[in-house]
Amino acid sequence: SGPARMFPEVDERRRIAMTESALAAHPPASGEAAAAGPPKAVSAARPADRGPKSPVQIQIPNTEERSGLLKAFTVYIVQISDFGRNYQVERRFDDFANLHAELVVIDPNIPPMPEKKMWASTDASTVAERKPAFERMLRHMLASEEVMFEKNNAVWKFLDLPNPGVVAARYMLKSQRLNYARQCGKLLDPKYEKEHAYRLAHDSVIRTNLQVLLVDLPAKKLDGGRGGKAEATGQPAEEASPTSAAEESSAAASGDIFDGGGSGSG
Repeated sequence: SGPARMFPEVDERRRIAMTESALAAHPPASGEAAAAGPPKAVSAARPADRGPKSPVQIQIPNTEERSGLLKAFTVYIVQISDFGRNYQVERRFDDFANLHAELVVIDPNIPPMPEKKMWASTDASTVAERKPAFERMLRHMLASEEVMFEKNNAVWKFLDLPNPGVVAARYMLKSQRLNYARQCGKLLDPKYEKEHAYRLAHDSVIRTNLQVLLVDLPAKKLDGGRGGKAEATGQPAEEASPTSAAEESSAAASGDIFDGGGSGSG
């Protein structure tokens, strides 16, 4: 007698197979992991959690070895997708190092630079190590609001992204979206339309426009309508106003990027 005799042999094999399949799909935690419970949410500091994927994307598909006065060096070909249109820039190790040193101060989560090797910069193993490290660094920067709104526009200058592209990229970020909506509309001005208005037809911009019209603006109007009730609810009047002090400060700091407040080329 016993529980094992309650199952025919075929059913027992089927039950074991089903149990193994379930365990493979959902392995149980053990040891300290079991005691800790379910996994914790990923930190908000990671770029993947900071919002939608940027319409400005990069990759480093190729490198080239060049001859210098004293020794050879490697040039990294950075390919940029600017709202669907591609171009490329050439950057050396020191260019990446200078960019990293400038921006890691405002975003300490930027991935580290690979090791500097004075006499091995053209070695295949060194290049193979640096390429993915540089890609991780740039992709993090393009997902970091601290970097994207940094006053010196370091990452945009590094990528040679024109000012209208900077405006459109910043418009994607919810925290300052309304501040950049008016500037983004300037892409339809005759001065910019021919070369830069294509960004307005990008899928990410269309979705953002719908978000602004259906969610952001109605919410802003609703907050403005409650402005007179701020003291009754205990909420500071600045927070209930249509344009907060933080937004005004950011807008003043950013200025009009088309009038010289942005990156390099226009």
